[in-house]
Amino acid sequence: MGTVTQLKPRAQKPDPRLSIEFDEVDLTDFWNKTAAEIYLKSRGFSVGPQEGSNPIGVYFGRANIAKWSKIDPESMNDLHGKLEAENGDWRRGAVTISIRPDAPSSVIEAFRAPIDVASVDEIDGLEGDKPELGDDEARLHVEGKPDDPTPSDLGAKP
Repeated sequence: MGTVTQLKPRAQKPDPRLSIEFDEVDLTDFWNKTAAEIYLKSRGFSVGPQEGSNPIGVYFGRANIAKWSKIDPESMNDLHGKLEAENGDWRRGAVTISIRPDAPSSVIEAFRAPIDVASVDEIDGLEGDKPELGDDEARLHVEGKPDDPTPSDLGAKP
């Protein structure tokens, strides 16, 4: 009789339809992070605050998202995706947006939707005017249902 070898699962690459990498080099500090935030906010997504080298939470609709280390497991499951910096380097590293494969179809459609580039200057919250949640407010706070806000509600034109 032969021996049974347990195979290790291969690391799965993100679905290219559900992830985008921003990897410009030799540009200003935080260029890739800013480009990823513009991409998301122009499509109606909320983006959490940066906290060191940790990922940043992403949610379709209006939400105040806590720092990554302060999000409890239940709220982590409510997120629709995340931003990650290559080697945790938000200043100069490549930044990848990943949307969860089990996200609602409306989230995936919004993520893949084209935008009017002229509308980017009108995006609410692009300058970081969302309040940051305190340590005692570790949960994701959502205003309305995920399917209610549309890109036009957040200042971008669909």
